[in-house]
Amino acid sequence: MWLRNDRPGRRRIGPSVAAAALLLALAGCGFQPMYGERATPQSGQVSPSVMNSVAIVPLSDRLGQQLHNALRDQLNPRGQPSDPKYRLAVQISSVSEPSTLRSDGTATRRRFQLRATWQLESYDSSESLFSSSAEAATSYNVGDQPYATVTAFEDAQERVVDQVARLIATRANAVLAASPEKKVRSDQ
Repeated sequence: MWLRNDRPGRRRIGPSVAAAALLLALAGCGFQPMYGERATPQSGQVSPSVMNSVAIVPLSDRLGQQLHNALRDQLNPRGQPSDPKYRLAVQISSVSEPSTLRSDGTATRRRFQLRATWQLESYDSSESLFSSSAEAATSYNVGDQPYATVTAFEDAQERVVDQVARLIATRANAVLAASPEKKVRSDQ
């Protein structure tokens, strides 16, 4: 299958054949994109009307507000839904702890972790469709300058919030694409 590459004009054909085989395999297994303009119920795709119909319950503190905004951007790309069909309730907890210490016991690096427990429910009946949790962690440097440490901490928070929001939105969209009307089991 491989051609020798010692003569000009000759190249390997293996990568092209492998890519073609991968595309055929994906087509054969029923692979389809999650988001589709022409999605129908039970098609396994999230239609734009479903995608823009999730109301997110407001969260209390600043970190919660950041997660709320990130989820809104992920689940409702066209803005707040005017007639929501689903409600997403999220509870969060976070911890920042030292991960690397100097010989005198002061931290040079900290680990920040965010855990979100969420529940997707019908907006009208409050019937639970799905519940799960998502978490992400990152670390940041603790510098000698307080401003640098605060900036690094805020950056770590933003990265973790975005990661958790993507995890929740992807899973919620998968649940809605699979069976938006039926009650689905918990993932916990």
